[in-house]
Amino acid sequence: MSVANPFAQEFPVGRFSGRCASCGQVLGQGEVYYAVIGREGREWVRKDFDAKCWVEAPRDALGVWRARVPAAKAAARRRYAPARVLMGVFERLADAEGQAAAKLRFVLALLLLRRRVLRDAGRTWRDGQEVWQMRRASDDGVFDVVCPPLSAQDVDEVSRQLADLLAGLEEQAEPLG
Repeated sequence: MSVANPFAQEFPVGRFSGRCASCGQVLGQGEVYYAVIGREGREWVRKDFDAKCWVEAPRDALGVWRARVPAAKAAARRRYAPARVLMGVFERLADAEGQAAAKLRFVLALLLLRRRVLRDAGRTWRDGQEVWQMRRASDDGVFDVVCPPLSAQDVDEVSRQLADLLAGLEEQAEPLG
Protein backbone atom coordinates (compact mmCIF):
# COMPACT_ATOMS: atom_id res chain seq x y z
CA MET A 1 0.00 0.00 0.00
CA SER A 2 1.40 3.39 -0.97
CA VAL A 3 1.18 6.18 1.58
CA ALA A 4 0.96 9.78 0.39
CA ASN A 5 3.50 12.30 1.66
CA PRO A 6 1.67 14.14 4.48
CA PHE A 7 3.77 17.26 3.85
CA ALA A 8 3.35 17.40 0.08
CA GLN A 9 0.85 20.25 0.31
CA GLU A 10 2.60 22.09 3.15
CA PHE A 11 6.25 21.97 2.11
CA PRO A 12 6.66 20.78 -1.50
CA VAL A 13 10.17 21.64 -2.70
CA GLY A 14 11.78 20.02 -5.70
CA ARG A 15 15.19 18.51 -6.21
CA PHE A 16 17.99 19.58 -8.57
CA SER A 17 16.31 20.63 -11.81
CA GLY A 18 19.24 20.32 -14.20
CA ARG A 19 18.30 23.65 -15.83
CA CYS A 20 18.96 27.29 -15.09
CA ALA A 21 15.87 28.95 -13.64
CA SER A 22 16.83 32.20 -15.37
CA CYS A 23 17.80 31.27 -18.95
CA GLY A 24 16.61 27.65 -19.16
CA GLN A 25 20.04 26.39 -20.22
CA VAL A 26 20.83 22.76 -19.32
CA LEU A 27 23.42 22.58 -16.54
CA GLY A 28 26.16 20.24 -17.75
CA GLN A 29 28.37 17.84 -15.81
CA GLY A 30 31.03 19.61 -13.77
CA GLU A 31 29.46 23.06 -14.20
CA VAL A 32 29.14 25.36 -11.21
CA TYR A 33 25.57 26.24 -10.32
CA TYR A 34 23.85 28.12 -7.51
CA ALA A 35 20.80 26.78 -5.71
CA VAL A 36 18.29 28.85 -3.74
CA ILE A 37 15.43 27.75 -1.52
CA GLY A 38 12.90 30.52 -1.05
CA ARG A 39 9.26 31.43 -1.04
CA GLU A 40 7.14 32.13 -4.07
CA GLY A 41 3.86 33.34 -2.71
CA ARG A 42 2.94 30.84 0.00
CA GLU A 43 5.12 28.01 -1.34
CA TRP A 44 8.75 27.00 -0.79
CA VAL A 45 10.62 26.37 -4.03
CA ARG A 46 14.12 25.41 -5.06
CA LYS A 47 15.70 27.13 -8.06
CA ASP A 48 19.03 26.32 -9.69
CA PHE A 49 21.02 28.94 -11.59
CA ASP A 50 23.88 28.73 -14.07
CA ALA A 51 26.94 30.63 -12.81
CA LYS A 52 26.62 33.05 -15.78
CA CYS A 53 23.09 34.00 -14.75
CA TRP A 54 23.73 34.21 -11.00
CA VAL A 55 23.48 37.72 -9.53
CA GLU A 56 22.96 37.37 -5.79
CA ALA A 57 20.80 35.53 -3.29
CA PRO A 58 17.46 37.00 -2.30
CA ARG A 59 17.56 38.46 1.22
CA ASP A 60 14.72 36.21 2.38
CA ALA A 61 16.19 32.96 1.03
CA LEU A 62 15.95 29.98 3.38
CA GLY A 63 19.09 28.39 1.92
CA VAL A 64 21.66 29.27 -0.74
CA TRP A 65 24.67 27.29 -1.90
CA ARG A 66 27.11 26.85 -4.77
CA ALA A 67 27.94 23.40 -6.12
CA ARG A 68 28.97 21.51 -9.23
CA VAL A 69 26.75 19.29 -11.31
CA PRO A 70 28.00 15.77 -10.55
CA ALA A 71 29.63 13.64 -13.21
CA ALA A 72 27.51 10.87 -14.71
CA LYS A 73 29.17 8.16 -12.59
CA ALA A 74 28.59 10.15 -9.39
CA ALA A 75 24.97 10.89 -10.31
CA ALA A 76 23.97 7.28 -9.63
CA ARG A 77 25.09 7.60 -6.00
CA ARG A 78 23.01 9.93 -3.85
CA ARG A 79 25.08 12.57 -2.10
CA TYR A 80 23.96 14.71 0.74
CA ALA A 81 24.58 18.32 1.55
CA PRO A 82 27.59 19.21 3.65
CA ALA A 83 26.92 19.90 7.33
CA ARG A 84 27.54 23.64 6.90
CA VAL A 85 24.77 23.86 4.27
CA LEU A 86 22.38 21.89 6.48
CA MET A 87 23.26 24.10 9.45
CA GLY A 88 22.46 27.22 7.41
CA VAL A 89 19.03 25.86 6.49
CA PHE A 90 18.46 24.78 10.12
CA GLU A 91 19.23 28.28 11.41
CA ARG A 92 17.00 29.99 8.83
CA LEU A 93 14.10 27.63 9.61
CA ALA A 94 14.01 29.10 13.14
CA ASP A 95 12.17 32.10 11.68
CA ALA A 96 9.85 30.10 9.40
CA GLU A 97 6.22 29.68 10.42
CA GLY A 98 3.95 26.66 10.24
CA GLN A 99 3.90 23.03 11.30
CA ALA A 100 5.69 21.79 8.16
CA ALA A 101 8.66 24.09 8.82
CA ALA A 102 8.74 23.07 12.51
CA LYS A 103 8.72 19.38 11.56
CA LEU A 104 11.42 19.87 8.95
CA ARG A 105 13.58 21.84 11.41
CA PHE A 106 13.21 19.16 14.06
CA VAL A 107 14.19 16.35 11.67
CA LEU A 108 17.07 18.45 10.39
CA ALA A 109 18.19 18.92 14.03
CA LEU A 110 18.14 15.14 14.44
CA LEU A 111 20.30 14.73 11.32
CA LEU A 112 22.73 17.36 12.59
CA LEU A 113 22.78 15.61 15.96
CA ARG A 114 23.59 12.33 14.22
CA ARG A 115 26.40 14.02 12.27
CA ARG A 116 27.66 15.47 15.57
CA VAL A 117 27.29 19.05 14.35
CA LEU A 118 24.81 19.63 17.19
CA ARG A 119 24.87 18.17 20.71
CA ASP A 120 21.95 17.44 22.97
CA ALA A 121 21.86 19.98 25.80
CA GLY A 122 18.65 18.89 27.51
CA ARG A 123 14.91 19.26 27.25
CA THR A 124 12.35 21.57 28.74
CA TRP A 125 8.65 22.32 28.37
CA ARG A 126 7.39 25.68 27.14
CA ASP A 127 3.77 26.59 26.37
CA GLY A 128 2.76 22.93 26.48
CA GLN A 129 5.42 21.86 23.97
CA GLU A 130 8.60 19.91 24.50
CA VAL A 131 11.64 21.98 23.51
CA TRP A 132 15.01 20.36 22.84
CA GLN A 133 18.04 22.47 23.54
CA MET A 134 20.95 21.87 21.18
CA ARG A 135 24.52 23.16 21.23
CA ARG A 136 26.60 23.62 18.12
CA ALA A 137 29.73 21.49 18.54
CA SER A 138 32.05 24.03 16.91
CA ASP A 139 31.28 27.06 19.08
CA ASP A 140 28.68 26.05 21.69
CA GLY A 141 25.97 28.22 20.10
CA VAL A 142 22.61 27.29 21.68
CA PHE A 143 19.41 26.55 19.77
CA ASP A 144 15.91 25.75 20.97
CA VAL A 145 14.10 23.23 18.78
CA VAL A 146 10.39 22.57 19.28
CA CYS A 147 9.62 18.85 19.25
CA PRO A 148 6.47 18.70 17.12
CA PRO A 149 4.15 15.71 17.22
CA LEU A 150 5.67 13.27 14.71
CA SER A 151 4.94 9.67 13.93
CA ALA A 152 7.73 7.41 12.69
CA GLN A 153 6.18 7.73 9.25
CA ASP A 154 6.30 11.55 9.50
CA VAL A 155 10.03 11.40 10.33
CA ASP A 156 10.67 9.11 7.35
CA GLU A 157 8.69 11.35 5.01
CA VAL A 158 10.35 14.57 6.18
CA SER A 159 13.77 12.90 6.02
CA ARG A 160 13.11 11.76 2.45
CA GLN A 161 11.84 15.21 1.54
CA LEU A 162 14.95 16.81 3.00
CA ALA A 163 17.18 14.32 1.17
CA ASP A 164 15.37 15.03 -2.10
CA LEU A 165 15.63 18.75 -1.51
CA LEU A 166 19.37 18.70 -1.00
CA ALA A 167 20.33 15.65 -3.10
CA GLY A 168 23.01 15.97 -5.71
CA LEU A 169 25.28 18.26 -3.79
CA GLU A 170 28.91 17.43 -3.66
CA GLU A 171 30.97 17.84 -0.50
CA GLN A 172 32.49 20.95 -2.09
CA ALA A 173 29.13 22.77 -2.03
CA GLU A 174 29.50 26.12 -0.34
CA PRO A 175 26.70 27.83 1.60
CA LEU A 176 26.15 31.42 0.55
CA GLY A 177 24.42 34.32 2.26
